[in-house]
Amino acid sequence: MLRLRCGGMAVGVALLFVCGCSGSPSGSHQHAAKPPAVHHPHAEESLQAGVKHPTTPKTSVALNSTTQPWKPVSQPSDVIRPSTSETQVAAIDSDDPDAVINPDMYRARRRIAGEIAEALKIRKTFVVWIIDKTSASADVRNWAIGRMGRIASEATKLAGEGGKRAAPLAMAVVTYGSNVNFLNNDPVDPAQAEGLASAVGSETVDSPLTFTAVDQAADKFIPFRKQGYETIFIIAADTTGKDWAQLESAIPKLRRNSISVFGVGNAVPFYRQWHAVHLGGGPPATLILESGQLESVDLALPQGQGDQDLNDSGYGPWGLERLCRKTEGAFLRFRNGSMSAGWMTDGDGSVNPELLRRYTPDYVSPQEYQSLLSSNRAYQALDNAARLPRAVQANAFVTTRFGVPSEKQGGAAQLAKMISNQQMKVADKTPEVDAIYNALAAGQSDRAKITSPRWQAEYDLAIGRILAAKARIDGYNAQLAVIKQGKALKDPANHNTWVLHPSDSISAGSALDKMAKQSAMYLNRVINEHPGTPWAEMARREMAELPGWVLTEE
Repeated sequence: MLRLRCGGMAVGVALLFVCGCSGSPSGSHQHAAKPPAVHHPHAEESLQAGVKHPTTPKTSVALNSTTQPWKPVSQPSDVIRPSTSETQVAAIDSDDPDAVINPDMYRARRRIAGEIAEALKIRKTFVVWIIDKTSASADVRNWAIGRMGRIASEATKLAGEGGKRAAPLAMAVVTYGSNVNFLNNDPVDPAQAEGLASAVGSETVDSPLTFTAVDQAADKFIPFRKQGYETIFIIAADTTGKDWAQLESAIPKLRRNSISVFGVGNAVPFYRQWHAVHLGGGPPATLILESGQLESVDLALPQGQGDQDLNDSGYGPWGLERLCRKTEGAFLRFRNGSMSAGWMTDGDGSVNPELLRRYTPDYVSPQEYQSLLSSNRAYQALDNAARLPRAVQANAFVTTRFGVPSEKQGGAAQLAKMISNQQMKVADKTPEVDAIYNALAAGQSDRAKITSPRWQAEYDLAIGRILAAKARIDGYNAQLAVIKQGKALKDPANHNTWVLHPSDSISAGSALDKMAKQSAMYLNRVINEHPGTPWAEMARREMAELPGWVLTEE
């Protein structure tokens, strides 16, 4: 619920049009088993946290850690049908161009129009459009500029429903990239603002002055509040700058003057977007994250699986989300095809809002984020591991068939040479796996202290996956050593080839066996405790490949 303040009066506004992307719930609700409430002091409360939603309890699923430790747990799902009122709220006009292109765009447009309409019911309203000029934001910039006029007309119409007279609506346009430009210094009518915005060009900038633009816009336009304007900021961007000092400056100014910021832009992907090429290499300035820093390890999935279908983290760019949430606005994200692979979604395709609230990133200042990392060794371990070079799975490069040479072909000496060559390949790939494992292992002692569901899922997934990868590569190397040491074929008359097959059979009591069981524990815990999330989906994909090897002969 947005709180609009007129003078000393606070007016509660019920929002009818909600994009399934920010902390605001909408539509029907398809719920996973609701875990115990966990207090996480760093997560923002939802704008509609007081709204109650129907839930369907699920039967808890026990971890498979005894008879079949490597079998992923099964997690059922229930569908809650929307009530009549919820169906009406979530309804989309199928003839609307935005609804055809991307329902998220339709919901965002209607949400913004609804926000402006509620302000117009109180008094004259001033809408400040802040537009990213970078080439990376071309699509969302064009969308925003192309909808300014329609949003204005829809807002005026909504405000005038029931025979009421809508207050006047004025606008301003601010653009930014390598510098900040005010296209008008005083409020103008929506048609003039649209005309000014239509001439906005594009530029290539790695780190635009996102929050400098917001901060300067606040300084310039806050005085109009004293002239009787209700004021709303709308920022359209797919990138975000690193001018964090200006973000820290802008937020308290906007909060003191009850100015909410609403953002529109593409969802930040869940999948890993950046791969370190050397130790110590940091992420580039152009990398857009949904969290304060990288919070996932760079480890390829086994069996050649990919993760790029997981293209919705559930949130927008971290700095923009923080700006919007801290000012009681919302970032309305556009998803690819309005879909969120890996997430449990409702009947209208939006991510279950309870899940988004539960896994909200830490929207704190950069300094507070660093303090958060320092508060727990598991947090710091994940942060350290996330910056390490990409590691690959053993199945991506290993040879699994070794023909046994005859005496004429060199016999045991030739086989040993073949094995040595393969061991060199393994040795070349092992350091990346070991580096991530060592970094994460340093945080295991503090894992039990984590209370944030998001950090629990992130750390458990990371260490569960790297344990599996290490068990595979170390186990493969151990089997090579067995062959190299002169293991004899059981049936040399009919067999002349050693063959390695993935297996869940590992020598009981061995270090590899312990490693595989730990991996299964962590990954199954992610699946069991974080159902309906991309973390659970990644855990299932990791468990598609068995952690050990069995040596057979043909």
